[in-house]
Amino acid sequence: MAEAVSAAARLGSTTSSRQPAFGQAGLTLYQVSIAQVLGDSGTAIEHARTIRTADIPTPERQGRYWVDVARAWHQWGKPEACYRALLAAERAAPAEVRYRPPVHRMTEDLLRAGARGSLPGLPRLCPPGRRTRPLEGQAMIPGDGVTLRAARLADREAGMNSRTRCP
Repeated sequence: MAEAVSAAARLGSTTSSRQPAFGQAGLTLYQVSIAQVLGDSGTAIEHARTIRTADIPTPERQGRYWVDVARAWHQWGKPEACYRALLAAERAAPAEVRYRPPVHRMTEDLLRAGARGSLPGLPRLCPPGRRTRPLEGQAMIPGDGVTLRAARLADREAGMNSRTRCP
């Protein structure tokens, strides 16, 4: 990681169209994810606070960033902050919230914990009957944009756009 930090510092804020994920923002996204996966929520949040979301190149990456932030807050036992991050993820990339099982589990945990009253709109993030599995014949692989694109296409064909919430 130290070598990546050094390389990102040498590159500065310049991004390449061939490697848009590499640079300081992309590196920090990985640091947030790694810390969150390792259970170091405080470090994940510290890294997350250094990112300007405008520097994250795509809506999907922005959504994934907010999901990682929500997961860190959730692990840390901060339901309000977790909820705010989930809402930000939904605004940035609705499919990242709609089709990601970790998001469904967080939302269900928040609902079970009785946070429904203090977090308005929480139930809509995980309504009954929501599709939580990939489309038939597809595997849900973390970060698998192909599955998400297929799910969005299926929604469009069903008359839903990317901003439509599940009923």
